[in-house]
Amino acid sequence: MPSCSARAAPLLAVALLSGCATVPDEAGLPYGPLRVNQPGGADLYVAQDGVFVPAEVTAEAITFRLANRPFQIGSSSPQLNVCLTLAPVPEVRADPSGVPTSCLSFAMQSPTERDADYLMVFPGDGWGDGNTGLQAGQSQAAAPLPGYPFAFQVANLLCPSSPAVSLSRFRGTLHGYVGLHRGTPLRRRDIMPIRLVFAGR
Repeated sequence: MPSCSARAAPLLAVALLSGCATVPDEAGLPYGPLRVNQPGGADLYVAQDGVFVPAEVTAEAITFRLANRPFQIGSSSPQLNVCLTLAPVPEVRADPSGVPTSCLSFAMQSPTERDADYLMVFPGDGWGDGNTGLQAGQSQAAAPLPGYPFAFQVANLLCPSSPAVSLSRFRGTLHGYVGLHRGTPLRRRDIMPIRLVFAGR
């Protein structure tokens, strides 16, 4: 199992990195907006027990409030990437050679086994914080709510160097970004900062 403090190993050729990282000439543009938790379909939803979790949408971030038990992420896209950290960090940071790298890029995606049902959590203290890729046919599927073609099951949070970070035990806020793949390259309009707030069962 990959360590949350180690950089995710590159999964694809460098050419694909630019296809998933934020387009350089869009760096000054705002994120999103993404439509979330809407009956009948939207860009994204987070649900527990078959209903949308409480969500607050602002220009800065989407905040989801969850209980400490399994949840589902639904999407209009068959592929999305989720970057989660214990502390707020920029989406794009320079690697040791000075190259700007998005935490949502394919090269920063943590390897996961087929039918994986967890999200990786990174410490937020270095440029190598990565992401979890959720993809139809690869990640564990969930029954999508009406109007949404895809949904993924999340049964745990994994950050091996921080044992307190598990879905059943973590209390507090995870910070990060979600990117929906609707073409190449990934555009800022398809990315939003997110917060997952866990307050108990």
